[in-house]
Amino acid sequence: MVSQEPSRGWRWIALPCWVFGAAMLVKVGGGDIWWHVRTGQWIVVHGAIPTTDPFSHTAPGPWHYSEALAQLLYYGAYAAARVPGLQLLHAACGVVLAALVAQRGKQDGVGPMSLALGLAGAASFAATAIKPQIFTYIGFAAVLLLLHHAERSRPRLLYALPPLFLLWANLHRGGMVGLAALAAAAVAWSLDRRKRGLLRPLAVGSVLSALALLGSSGGGYYYSSTFDLTLGGRLVGAIGEWQPLSLDGVLHHHMALLLLVPLAAYGLARRSRSWLELLVALGVALMAVRVTRFVPLLAIALAPSAAAGVAGLLKHAGAAIRPTVQRFALVAMGVATMASFYLYRIPEGYQGFGIMDGRVPVEAAAFMSASPPPGELWNSFDLGGYLLFALAPAQRVFIDGRNDTVYPRPFFEQSLRAPSDPRRLRYQLMRYGVNTAVVANGDQLPGRLAPILDDPAWCLVYWDDVAAVMVQRSVESEPYLARFGYRALSPRTGMRRASAIATDPERDLLAADILANVQRAPGSMRAQWLAAMLFRARGDRIDFEHARRALAQIAAERGMAPPRL
Repeated sequence: MVSQEPSRGWRWIALPCWVFGAAMLVKVGGGDIWWHVRTGQWIVVHGAIPTTDPFSHTAPGPWHYSEALAQLLYYGAYAAARVPGLQLLHAACGVVLAALVAQRGKQDGVGPMSLALGLAGAASFAATAIKPQIFTYIGFAAVLLLLHHAERSRPRLLYALPPLFLLWANLHRGGMVGLAALAAAAVAWSLDRRKRGLLRPLAVGSVLSALALLGSSGGGYYYSSTFDLTLGGRLVGAIGEWQPLSLDGVLHHHMALLLLVPLAAYGLARRSRSWLELLVALGVALMAVRVTRFVPLLAIALAPSAAAGVAGLLKHAGAAIRPTVQRFALVAMGVATMASFYLYRIPEGYQGFGIMDGRVPVEAAAFMSASPPPGELWNSFDLGGYLLFALAPAQRVFIDGRNDTVYPRPFFEQSLRAPSDPRRLRYQLMRYGVNTAVVANGDQLPGRLAPILDDPAWCLVYWDDVAAVMVQRSVESEPYLARFGYRALSPRTGMRRASAIATDPERDLLAADILANVQRAPGSMRAQWLAAMLFRARGDRIDFEHARRALAQIAAERGMAPPRL
């Protein structure tokens, strides 16, 4: 086994920790981070945590819980450096997380721990989106580290648990994961006669930690909602990160688990009576299999045991490999594992700083902000977070990712089903007085949103790669539609009609709509494609070439192949 390394050698662990954080620098694409930033701004402006919802027109009840401290951090990062600030904060969280995990495997040496960190990072990066759940991963790693040191003759560290849980309660609604780790410690130490003396300080720390989780804006809701989400499952059944872990998911996003798990199993087998690590590993493995979102918890739990497994394999090599060579090679392998995941598993268009073009309705929100459509809004679920950030409270959203903390469960479930259920959608449109709909690209497919996209009573006013903005015809909307409404272009038939525009019976109206659309959404591949088809049909070579080059440039910036013309 690799012996305890001097502190000078252990400093090499900083390199994989920094790379761990750097590999979390991906473009912002999810919707949740945006409403967190907006909420943090609201807290700063009003000097209070929101208890009612100012951002939507459909939530009649209270705002049950706000991750206020995380939201303040995100708003501070955004105010300081805009989107790169959010990304750098997320990367810094990754460095902290890696450092906490590494400290638990220090006894096995910097080389084995570096490789284990590389595998843990590659296994979990796909589930570490830029949102407050990263603080639950950090909190979980911190709890395991405190328990680790308590086992090694530092029981007073258990009294640091309550402040940690109080902080956790205001960062993310995942603190019960930490309580589960404390319960595992109680069982493990009860099975080991030498560690039963730790049970008293653990009991005190656990009780105070459980009470500390009540010290958030949610109070008792912090507990009840966590049980509902993790055990009930219905509310989040349609959201990707809450789906069970599948073989396909492992092979495409978490392949490093195929190495991390057997190495950790070997490391656990080598350690005598490591009940705590075994119980925690089994517990989080069950959680990860049930919900993909918990895969990083599994990686955090297994990494130190995997380092022990690597150290055990090195022991069999004996003196054949010099310690310095071992250290260098394993650190390089850990770094290369994370770098390879970033370069080859994350699409090129998602790497680096900025917003994921084609995923976030930036241009649609800019159009709506500059030219506010009339009446109340309906929006596709995935678009709600950014629309809230960009438009609310002046233009309030229909739904966003705040799920059960703001929206009643029946409404939330109904909204997830409404795009493919015309009866439910018609009810929502009438019940909430909707006059404008912001429809995500995925909801523009046949069979979805028929009461909007297939009804001539709704008129298209904006269309890009992310969203279409539709406005219902009425006396109130007539002046708006006279200025912005398209007379022939529609999301359902626009691409097909543009490809045969020369023979279209409304070619002049369609051409005018296409030109207006490319002017409103110049950064849209779809808009440039439509324009190119129009210019080619007209025989306008100069404008066609301009549209073709714009299309190719947008595609290159997104790391995509341009659509064929």
